[in-house]
Amino acid sequence: MQNKRFIITGGPGAGKTTLLQKLRKKGILCYDEISREVIKEQQKIGGKATPWEDVEDFAKITFSEIEKQLKKTPNELSFFDRGLADVIAYLSIEGKEIPKYILNYPYHDFYNSKVFILKPKKEYYKQDSQRLQSFEKSMAIYNKLYVVYSSLGFDLVLL
Repeated sequence: MQNKRFIITGGPGAGKTTLLQKLRKKGILCYDEISREVIKEQQKIGGKATPWEDVEDFAKITFSEIEKQLKKTPNELSFFDRGLADVIAYLSIEGKEIPKYILNYPYHDFYNSKVFILKPKKEYYKQDSQRLQSFEKSMAIYNKLYVVYSSLGFDLVLL
């Protein structure tokens, strides 16, 4: 049976959350971005597991939390703000080694093969307390995400 769980990904500030809010208003099941929640929690406790301080710890925590979410999510039409493979992009853009459990994860067991990707636009890009990256860094992440998802055999649809 084909997975009905779809990933919406892209560089920070590309409009993923806005798109998910619109889908939610139409009654479609959507899941919020876990990485943003990890950042908020780290900021709250004075932790360093963020993309700009300790990307390896950030990746480890984020991957674990997304995996937990996926394993309890039924295979029904739903959209996720980012997917597990986003962790590969964040680690590789910082030149960090990708753990084997992340590289060899059975992504297609959990997600539809079609992934929606949004490209950041400078005129809409805004930094905030959980999005410290510059627009240029957001574009670099977008480009890395494109490469990562393509290399994992996903069919990317640019929105």
